Amino acid sequence: RGEKVFYPPIAKTPEEFVSAIKNCVEYAKENGFPFVIEGITPVQKQAIDSYGKLYLHFEPDRNNYEYLYDPSEFTSYNERLQSYKVAQVKGYEKRYGSLRRPYVPSDMEEVEELFKVWLGNRNITEYDYNPMLCALKNIDKLGLFATCLLYNEKIIGLSIGKIDDKNVGTVLFEKAEHKYFGSNAALVSYFARDYLSGCKYVNRQEDMGIEGLRSSKLSYLVERFIVKYRITLGFEY
Repeated sequence: RGEKVFYPPIAKTPEEFVSAIKNCVEYAKENGFPFVIEGITPVQKQAIDSYGKLYLHFEPDRNNYEYLYDPSEFTSYNERLQSYKVAQVKGYEKRYGSLRRPYVPSDMEEVEELFKVWLGNRNITEYDYNPMLCALKNIDKLGLFATCLLYNEKIIGLSIGKIDDKNVGTVLFEKAEHKYFGSNAALVSYFARDYLSGCKYVNRQEDMGIEGLRSSKLSYLVERFIVKYRITLGFEY
């Protein structure tokens, strides 16, 4: 959004984490821009608070709240509460079928071409493009899985996800061709059915303050949020 911000440092211990926070403060001062860190978790906030007076101001960072859902929200849409999503999935299946399969390395060339089309149409950004291709190239090393949505033997949608050690399934990337009516709703449902139905929660991540993305995430029944904080300097450091 045109603003320079830090994201939470990665550190092995709370002490190193706080030290990295201090380094971010000094770097911001030396380079002449305001000190801001977005996406601080409650655990990270607790670590900072436990180290005394760092003169930092915390405020809720709504744009980086993560959305958690019950898997059944996607595996079995409620006919009464989500009739339009049910209609989208059924409409998609009536027109195009319900074919999908796990991603395999030989799909990379086709997926890369599809990503280029999406990038040109601004359906994804450069921030999605390279990281997602890198994730697919290292899918086994990273412990990820992915599914391809198919029509006429062509890939028209892709989801990438993981399940962590707390049995929370996270959707890292999800995109389908808009010209196929209901493709997005179908991909959401299929991915949850195929991979995430046994999870405690499905994490569909943050909305980044993007109005359309927020509306989309709120169109499902949110079980709870993972709260995040934004920190700035409260006083002279």
